[in-house]
Amino acid sequence: MTRDPFHPATPRSLPSLEEIVFTRGSGADLWDLQGRRYTDFVCGYGPVVLGHGHPVVAEEVYRQLRSGTLYPAAGRPLRDFLDTLSGLFPEQSGALLLKTGSEAVGAAMRLARHRTGRDLVLRLGFHGWHDQVISPHVNWHRFDHSQRRSARPLGVPGIYGSAVRVWHGDEVDDLVETVRSTPDLAAVVVDPVELPLPLADSAKRVLEAAHEVGALLVLDESKTCLRLGPGGAQERLGVTADVLVLGKAIANGLPLAVVLADPSLTAQSRRLRIRGTFSNELTSVAAASATLRVLREEKVHERLERTGTALIDAVNAALRSDGLDDRIAAVPYHWPCMPYLHFRNVAETERTDFYARLVRHGVLLLPNHMNFVSAAHGEAHVQHAVRAIRATVQDMRGEGLLEPHGGTGNE
Repeated sequence: MTRDPFHPATPRSLPSLEEIVFTRGSGADLWDLQGRRYTDFVCGYGPVVLGHGHPVVAEEVYRQLRSGTLYPAAGRPLRDFLDTLSGLFPEQSGALLLKTGSEAVGAAMRLARHRTGRDLVLRLGFHGWHDQVISPHVNWHRFDHSQRRSARPLGVPGIYGSAVRVWHGDEVDDLVETVRSTPDLAAVVVDPVELPLPLADSAKRVLEAAHEVGALLVLDESKTCLRLGPGGAQERLGVTADVLVLGKAIANGLPLAVVLADPSLTAQSRRLRIRGTFSNELTSVAAASATLRVLREEKVHERLERTGTALIDAVNAALRSDGLDDRIAAVPYHWPCMPYLHFRNVAETERTDFYARLVRHGVLLLPNHMNFVSAAHGEAHVQHAVRAIRATVQDMRGEGLLEPHGGTGNE
C-alpha cells in the first residue's frame, strides 16, 4: 500500500514513513504491519517520555477506564493530580486542564490579556497551530538560525499580526529591547529552547523586562516539561513564570496540557470562557499521575540526560571514523535529552535521502527538529542507531553521495 505523503495520517516532517503502518509500540520500539522493528527517537514529537506502553501508566489508565472517564464535576483522581502539581509548582498552584499545548497557550494568552487589560502579545518559538500563534510561521526547530524562514500559512487571516508579534533573533539585548519598546504589551510567550544563549541569563532578563513594562511572562514548556526534571526548564533556568504551560510528556502520550498560574488568575477561567467538554477527562489525568510518580521515583530526567549524551557521543565517534564529522554532527538541542543532527554543506536532497534511508535501516529520527530519548532507550538502542547511521552513510557513499565536496546546503 502506498500512502499519499499529504494524507493527514502522514507526518509532514517524516515523508519517508508514507508507506509504513505501525501496529504496536513497546518501550523504545515500534513495529509495522510487516513485523519490522524500528527504534523510535520521535517519541510522538516528545510526549512518550517513559516509553510506549509503560506498564505503570497502562495499569492506571485501565483502572480509570473501569471507573469512568468523565464526571460532571472534578473527581478524586483529578483533585489528587492537582495536589501533586501544586506541590511541584507552589508559586503557580492554580491549574487549568486542557487537551493540547495549542489550547493551553491560547488559554494562557487570554489569562494574560485579562490580567493586564492589554491585547498585544510578543511570542518567541513555536506555540501550536491556532491562528493567532502560527502566523507568520517560522522554521523554529532548525538548529542554524540563519536557515530559518518565515511564511504565512494558508487559511490564516492577516489580522492577527496586530495582536501577536514574533521575535526570532540571536541576541538577548535585542530581545530585551523589543520587550521594553513594544507598547501595550500583555505578555511575552517564550519557548525556552528558543531563548538566546546563555539561556538562564536570557530567561531572567526577559522576565525582568516584561515586569518593567507591566506584562506577564508565559513560559511554554510543552517540549521541556518533565524531561529536564520535575521542575522543568523553569527550575533549570532559575525563573518563575507568571503563567506556565505544561504539555507533551506530562501524560506519556495521552492528550493533556496544563496551564499553571496564581489561583486568583486561573479562578477567572469561567468568566473568560476557558473550558472544553473534555477538560476533566480522567484517563489522561490517571496517565499523568502515574507518569509523574515514575519520573520522580526513578529520577528519569537523569537517565534521559545520560542516554542522550551517550547517543550524541557515539554518533559523533562514528561520524569521525567515517570522515564525516565536518559535515554531520550530533548536538544537544541545549539539553542532551533532545538530540539533534546538524548538517553542514550537505544538499537538501541528500539530507532528505539520509533520513529516508535511516527508516529503512530501522531508526526513526526527525529532520529539522530536535529528537527525543525516553526512559526505555538503552545502550542497545544507541548502538542500533549508530549502526544504522553508518550503514546509511555507506549506502549513500556507494552511490556517490555525501562526498567531501558533494553538497552546498546547510542546516
